[in-house]
Order: sequence, then structure tokens, then C-alpha cells
Amino acid sequence: VQTAIEGYFYRPFGVTIDAHGNLFVADAYNNSVKKIPYNAGSYGVPVSLGSGFSDPNAVAVDASGNVFVADTNNNAVKEIPFNGASYGAPLTIATGFNNPFGVALNASGDVFVADTFNNEVWEIPFNGSSYGTAVKIATGVGRPRGLAIDGAANVYVGADADNAVE
Repeated sequence: VQTAIEGYFYRPFGVTIDAHGNLFVADAYNNSVKKIPYNAGSYGVPVSLGSGFSDPNAVAVDASGNVFVADTNNNAVKEIPFNGASYGAPLTIATGFNNPFGVALNASGDVFVADTFNNEVWEIPFNGSSYGTAVKIATGVGRPRGLAIDGAANVYVGADADNAVE
């Protein structure tokens, strides 16, 4: 069954879903991140989370409901914290990228970033209460954009310049 949620987006690029079925969208050209709440088998009206984004292209959600955003034109990764009832203002957890297009999380809460125009992949380690300094884990990756992490903690990178998955 297909359900269309229309009229609210302008170049929706990245999407993810949380454990409760809520849908999150990186609405790139509206410079926003939106949550589409899921309740009783249907989706509600999209709600914007935070502000200050510039062409967000990817989103990921951790087990606690915190939302992570590849804030592409701000060259940053931001977290929209969730306290169990509401979302806080976006917090920058890492900067210095060159158009990050992808973001993903592993089971430990570490954040992975596709640093597209630097042709690199980075890991922002999580120690259980805060994020450490980003560590480069791959270089020479042809314009990475999409990321995925499997249950064995392998990181998969969609690299569009080479038409390859690495």
C-alpha cells in the first residue's frame, strides 16, 4: 500500500524511520528537517524540527529518538536531541566537512559521515554521554553520498562518482 504525503516538501532527499514508525525527512530546499508522526496506522501532518539548516540532505535516528542531520551547506553534522517528549534545538556535533551528504549510526551511537567533496568518510565517536572528535576512517572514496551500517558494524558507502559501492 502506498501513502503519499504531499505539498509540504521541496526536494526531500534523505529519509529514515524510528522504532515507533515516525518518518523523518531531510527537506533540502526548504532548509528543514521534518517529522511525520505515525499513529494508529496512519501518518499525520509533517512538523518541522529545529532551524538553521542549509540544504540538509540526510537524516538518521538513534534508539533514544535523537535525530542526526547531514547539514550539507553548513558543512556540519547536527543532532536534534529528543528528551522523550519533545525535541530540542539542533546542536552541532562536528564541522569542517565539505558538503556532507550522508549520515548513519551504528548500534553504539557512533555517527558516520559521508564527506562528499573531500572524498572521505568520518566517524564521530560516542562515549555514552557525549561525542568526541571526528576521526577519518576512509579516504579516496569517489564522492561518497549514502551510508549504511549492518549488524556486524560494517560501513557501506554509496560513492556516485565511480558508480560503485565500497
